[in-house]
Amino acid sequence: MIQFYFLSILFNLLTGLILVYCKDLTVESDPLEESASGSNSELINGFKGLDNSTFRLVLGGLCVIVSIMKLLSSYDVAVIGDLVPALASLLGGAALLIEYYSVSSDSIIPEHVQELFVDNRKYIGVACIVAAVLHFILPNVLFL
Repeated sequence: MIQFYFLSILFNLLTGLILVYCKDLTVESDPLEESASGSNSELINGFKGLDNSTFRLVLGGLCVIVSIMKLLSSYDVAVIGDLVPALASLLGGAALLIEYYSVSSDSIIPEHVQELFVDNRKYIGVACIVAAVLHFILPNVLFL
């Protein structure tokens, strides 16, 4: 369905930008050090709404739901045509949900989950951006 196609591109792009350019909420930073060194997120520095943990929770949940719906919706080629964007959206949504859970909860996240989803968040973000751009440019490619 074209609605899930649009939502997949939108959520992948937004999730990728958050994971690559916005601050990591799990890391406590000193405000003086951050203002002195400058932020590497010049692209979206003025848009502070992306640093809201509730916004990230909602976006992560929507990413996971849309990725599951893209895998379940059957048109043309059921799974193969949307596999890369759906997996990128699933990974990006999981990274945002785990980040929210680690900030809001006192329990400890397992080390391998922390390493995969929180420490490597920039790689997941780049994968989400690449999947969104490729899915936008090449909508009917069989193996994308």
